[in-house]
Amino acid sequence: MDNNQTHCPNCNSIKVIPIRYGLPSSAMLESQKRGKIACGGCVVNDDSNTRHCTSCEHSWRPFHQSKLYPILKEAEKAQFVETEKDAVIAYAKAWNRLDASYLTHYLALDAVNESQYVLEPIKGKIKYIRFLKNKIKTIKNGADDMRVFVQLASIRDLVGKKRYCAIISQNKNEYVILFQVGNGKIKRIDLCEIPSAKNAVKTEVYPGLGRGEN
Repeated sequence: MDNNQTHCPNCNSIKVIPIRYGLPSSAMLESQKRGKIACGGCVVNDDSNTRHCTSCEHSWRPFHQSKLYPILKEAEKAQFVETEKDAVIAYAKAWNRLDASYLTHYLALDAVNESQYVLEPIKGKIKYIRFLKNKIKTIKNGADDMRVFVQLASIRDLVGKKRYCAIISQNKNEYVILFQVGNGKIKRIDLCEIPSAKNAVKTEVYPGLGRGEN
């Protein structure tokens, strides 16, 4: 992770300028006119963007500036997953209980969530936590057919290796979730069309729900 954030994460341009907040003074407006800064307005909070790319107009806040960064750094030391099975159980509990906290502390800071159905991956623990919480909120506020259930399973991956996986089910649709674990943390979460859930060996164990659990 580049703490200086000298390149745009969207287009990799080096034409990056700081975003300044507050009531614009004449000096700020002149600096903006000359392309030295971007004015962000008078409203600022802990998640406000602090960098702006003049090439693609993308704005962002470097990860190390997040208010959550020191909290997550400390929490990252405290809880670990040793195996893919551990990762599946943590992931399943978060979805089955609709509570992201069951997964949060097991994610690496640079964790990546990728879906074979979506073009762009979600990179970084903070972004994934926000994604997960928004999904859970939508499910809680939605109809019963939006409910998600996750069970423990195993499958042969594309090279024939047997791996623990999660099977996530929603409205009769099922998908395989594969995990990569390293240094005691979940490094990757992949939602897959291939390998297919039809080829998985299901256990009917739903961590967090008590269904099939000893």
